[in-house]
Amino acid sequence: MFPNRPRIAIPMTPVRLFVEAAALSFLLALLAFLYSQWPGIPERVPVKFGFSGEVVRWGSKQSLLTIPAVAVFLYVAMTVVGRMPHIFNYPAGLNAKNAPRLYAAGVSLIAWTKAEMVVLFGAMSLGQVAIALGMVRSLGPWFFPLFLAAPAATALLHILRMRAAAK
Repeated sequence: MFPNRPRIAIPMTPVRLFVEAAALSFLLALLAFLYSQWPGIPERVPVKFGFSGEVVRWGSKQSLLTIPAVAVFLYVAMTVVGRMPHIFNYPAGLNAKNAPRLYAAGVSLIAWTKAEMVVLFGAMSLGQVAIALGMVRSLGPWFFPLFLAAPAATALLHILRMRAAAK
């Protein structure tokens, strides 16, 4: 795909190790939470939300498995892709001199995005269960703006970091 790009092993930094561990921990917590709550969840659960966080459609209890399944798939896919920074697109010219810095920034972006995705999907699943159990009425007006803003801010910060690393 990119035969001329160097293949460099990017060392695991303490911050990235923490982020990777947090992502895996949150994913396992999401699965454990859903498993532990499953018997008490009613057959009718919220499955679609408006931008204000209000429920706009209800569905079957089994539909609660969709978000964790997507979270597991994305976690695995991002973990695999995160090991191949030589295939990423970078916002600046890549050469042998700046490749280690750009690759480190790219791998960091994947790790942070993966962690955010797991936390946000977990929050959505928690919200679905809480609404189904009658504990709350909506996800709240903050949820979808945060769901969009957090990954966008992470991407922007990493793009700026990559541009600086390319110099």
